[in-house]
Parts: sequence; structure tokens; C-alpha cells
Amino acid sequence: MAKNLGDIIKKAFKEAGVDLPKKVTSPQTTAKQSKPHKSKRKNPQRHSADQPANIHALSKVVSKTHRSSVYSPAKSKPHVADTGPSTPAYTLTLSVASCAALDDPNANKALEIISVKGDGRVTTLHKSPNCLPDYELTLGFDFGTSSTKVVIGDPQQDKAFAIPFLEANGIERYLLPGRLFRDRNYSLVKGKESFRDLKLALMGSKDDKHREHVVAFMALAIRHARAWLFESYETLYSDKHIFWNFAVGMPSKGPRGGEAIKDMLELLALAAWIASTDAEIIDSSSVQNAIFRATTERTKSTPNPELPNILIHPEVNAQIYSFISGMGAFDPKGRNVYLLVDIGAGTIDTSLFHVNRSAGGRWNFTPFTSEVEFNGAINLHRSRMNWWMKAVLEHQACRKDLAVPLERALLNMDCCTRVPPTHDDYVTDSEIQWTRPDEHPDDKFMSKRVRPQILDKTCIEAWRLRRLEKEDIYGVPAFLCGGGMRMPFYKKLLTILDRREQNASWVHVKPQRMPVPERLEAKGLPAVDYDRLSVAYGLSLMESETGSADELVARNTEKMMRDDLYISKEMT
Repeated sequence: MAKNLGDIIKKAFKEAGVDLPKKVTSPQTTAKQSKPHKSKRKNPQRHSADQPANIHALSKVVSKTHRSSVYSPAKSKPHVADTGPSTPAYTLTLSVASCAALDDPNANKALEIISVKGDGRVTTLHKSPNCLPDYELTLGFDFGTSSTKVVIGDPQQDKAFAIPFLEANGIERYLLPGRLFRDRNYSLVKGKESFRDLKLALMGSKDDKHREHVVAFMALAIRHARAWLFESYETLYSDKHIFWNFAVGMPSKGPRGGEAIKDMLELLALAAWIASTDAEIIDSSSVQNAIFRATTERTKSTPNPELPNILIHPEVNAQIYSFISGMGAFDPKGRNVYLLVDIGAGTIDTSLFHVNRSAGGRWNFTPFTSEVEFNGAINLHRSRMNWWMKAVLEHQACRKDLAVPLERALLNMDCCTRVPPTHDDYVTDSEIQWTRPDEHPDDKFMSKRVRPQILDKTCIEAWRLRRLEKEDIYGVPAFLCGGGMRMPFYKKLLTILDRREQNASWVHVKPQRMPVPERLEAKGLPAVDYDRLSVAYGLSLMESETGSADELVARNTEKMMRDDLYISKEMT
């Protein structure tokens, strides 16, 4: 009888007439056995004889070819095992009294426009209008999503005049809501029809009716601005024959491309100016005639001296100029790198740039990175609305009637949309208990959209592209501006951006307030609200102090790319 398993196996093979196989060497004796993966970080190994003496030297070689391959700003999250059904992110409690808190009782209220003497059709007060122009003014027109701001720049007087539109106090006095009314004629005040989505409709559609509305709106605003200026400063301009520039801001990016938007705005701006001077009343017929004449004038080889010089500048360029022109003492040997974050109704515009000043006193600015994304207040509002609709339908089906006003509000958002201060203010008599706070829609909007745009796509991108070194970005002054910065959600950026990144401590910015230029005259404007006028201010004066700002930016950027420069704190 076999004594052990080995004997049994030998006996079986012998009875079958088969030779025993040769002994197989265990793989453990010939190769290093792989070990199970552990998340614990291993200690760095010592260099072997065939390894580079300096690992950092290799890192530098890699970074010169593709920095993004050795750095990712997104911190990896540990894998969480699936232990069954996930815990609900929140519980929502509603009552029979719960209702959507989205209606704005002032949405269609007639505006109280400041009364001015004259209809604003005249472009000069000179007694002999046929004489040659001897004075130059620029009307800077910031055509915003929620409101329009106008500043008239006078380089001869070294002044800029903010145009008040409304009988109101503070900044509200200078904000013309982006809406238009119509009975038979167009009006800024009231009418049976209202058009409240002028800019978004224009940028998102090629429909001629949207162009007509924008031309009518701009023409009425131009008339008011000229009438106010000539009434308020009649003595100053009564003996001047004025040549006008009409400078309009344009988005840095758009769905149809920058050149297409620029060409469209040039046509509409010229048509608006023609309508503001030629027509006694602004109606559909006079606007269409103005568009036709503007189209014809643009084909002529010789400019009409009676018409203004139309200037279309990216809004971010105007804002950068507005900032640098308000600077006090300027250190030409300083780092002079700045971050600008403009939070509007539709978009957030970010730009990281360098500033210097030539011997002749002209300001130069070189953008390293610029980014425009749809992360503004209206899109935050849209994100919140989508969350509420889904939450009501999935967790409170008995109150699905609430989804009706929420969906209606979602489909009718425009420049006059009321955005509740916080996420929880959208529905009355409601309570939300968060078991997974990281799923809060506001936190996700900030962490996945707003914060990455500012830090990763603007600041870190400049390092990836080898346009700045880490020490140039650390502690960079950041100017946060725009109407969105008045909302509690965006105010959090003041704290968020002042914190150091956990996985990249050199990504650190210092929020600061935008300085107010001494040349700006804006009665009753609080200093904290100047940023709302900064684009219009920049448009009104930047051409006279920077030459062609767009050409300057292009030239500086081209040189930077050609020379493959690092712009460090030694740059002057």
C-alpha cells in the first residue's frame, strides 16, 4: 500500500505505462514574483550605475518637450469599492405651500430714463458744421448681456465721461438694461412688445430681426449719450468741430468665429450710428434703411468724413487697458504679470498678461493665455434650474406641478432674468439635507468649471506653454470684476483663489481690487463698482494711448511665440 501521495502517483503512472514528467522548476525560483498593488507610496530607489546621475536633468528634458506630460492639475481620487447601492446624495422635503421663487416683479417695469435736452441726433455743436474736424472723441460702447455701459473719451482733455442712463443711485445709474420696447416705434422706456435677449439672440442666430433690434437699441443709446454730453459740457464743446470714433467691444470667442463676429459688429455699429443721425424716429423702416446704407458705405474705397471711424476691440483687451491706465506708480523693472477675471452674465473671461511701458509713454500688454467659457451667472442659474427640475421629478413626484414654472423659467432666461442668491432660494418652503456635500450643484459648478478655467486653463496653461515660470505665477495679482462678482457664489473666489493648490503650491493668486482711473468722471459711482464700467472706459481711450491695441497684442504674442521666451520677473 502506498504510504504517501507521491507513491500513489508513481504507481498510477507505472500501471498506465507512462513515464513520469521531468521536474518543473517553480517560476518563483527563476523570476521575481509580482506583488499585489498597494496604494502606499514606495520609497525612491537608489540610482544604479546605468541610471542618470541627476533625475532632475531628465525631468527638465521632458518638460521642455511637453510639460503637461509630467504634471496634471487634477488630483487623482482613490478608488472606492462598490459595497452595494450608493447612499443618496440628498433628501428633499417640500410642502403643499412650496412654490418657485423666480418671478421678478420689475422685469417689465418701464425704465426711468434721465431726461436730456435735445434728441441727440447732432454730432457736433460747432456753428459751421462744414468746416474740417479739429477735435476727436471716442464713444466706448460695452454691449453686455445684461446691460450696456457707455463712456465717452476725450484724449485732448485727458478725460473720460461715464454716461448716466437711469434715475437711480450708484452704479445702477450707469447701467442701461439690455432690453428694447416697441409700439410703432422703438423705445428704451416702454412699449407693447419687449425684446429682452438682445446680445444672446444676436450671437446665437443669423436672423435679420435680431440685427434690427440691436441696431435700434444701439441707435437710441447713442442718441442719449450724445445729448447728455452736449447738455452737460456745452461750454467745452460749443466751438469744437468733432470727429467721432465709435468703439464697440466684442467677445474674445464666439460660436461663429472672431472674424465673423467682428465683421457683423462693424456693420451693425455703422448702421446704428447712421440711424441715430438720419432718422427722426427709430422704427423698423428707418433701421432697415440704415443697415442698407451702412452696407453700401462699407464697399466704398474712400471713407465718408461725415461718418465715424468704427473700432471693434475684444472686450478683454479693453479691460486690460482699463486696468493698466488706472495704475499709479509703475515699476518698469517689476514682474508686472497680472490675472484678470471678468465674470459676466453669460461668460467668464480670463487673461494672464504682462504689462510694460515704452519710453514714449505708451502702454504695452502681452497676453500669455486667455480663455472665455460659458460659466457666467446665467449659466450658473441654468445649472441650478436643471438640478431642481430633476430633483422634484425624481424625489417629489407628488409636487411635479413645480416642474412647470421651473421649466418655463429655464426656457425664458434672458438678460433680465432674476438669479436667486443661493441654490436653496429657488423654491420656497423647501429643505435639503445633504449626505454627500460633494454632489452639491454649486460645488460641482465651481470645482469642475469655474476654478479649472481660472487656475488650470489660464495660469497653469501659461506654464505648460513655456511662457511663464512657476515663480512668475506664484502670488500673481488677480483682479476679479464684472457683475457676477456681486453674487455670493462668485464671491467665494476671493477665498478659493487665495489658497495654495495642494498638489501645486506655486499656483497661487492674490485677489485685488481694480484701481479707478483719475481721468474717469462718473458722479456718484462707488469705487468698488468701477469694474462694471471698465470695458467701456477702456474702449473710449485705448486707441489713443496704445495705437491699435489689437495689432499690438498680436505683434507681442507673435514675437513671444517666435522667440520661445520665458517671461520672467526680469522682463521689462
